[in-house]
This record gives sequence, structure tokens and C-alpha cells, in this order.
Amino acid sequence: MSDPRADKLRRFRLHAMVFVAVLMLAIAVNVLTNPAYPWWMWLATVWALPLAAHWAWSREIIGSRK
Repeated sequence: MSDPRADKLRRFRLHAMVFVAVLMLAIAVNVLTNPAYPWWMWLATVWALPLAAHWAWSREIIGSRK
């Protein structure tokens, strides 16, 4: 049986990798379509909040019941 803490960290790493990949794509689209306005920053800011919460949960800073 796998360690629950390791599973949480694995899921967070996947979330972080998807975050980086999507942001890279968004930045590329932004540069090609409207480089004067960096709208990708809105996406990064809004997505960073749940990513930070996911990090805290994976490190058992929040949501742990001991």
C-alpha cells in the first residue's frame, strides 16, 4: 500500500507541471496575438491561489486531522 503523504506530493507535482505547461502555452499565445497586454498574468495569478492551497494541503499544513 502506498504512503498517503507521498500520493499527496505526487498529485501536487502533477498540478504544478500542468500549471507551468499551460502558462507556457498561454504566454506563447499572448506573444503571438497581443504582446502589448500581458493577459497571461491574470491566469497565473488566479491559478496560483489554488496551487498554493494544494501545496499547503500536500505538505499537511492545512487540512490534516491528527
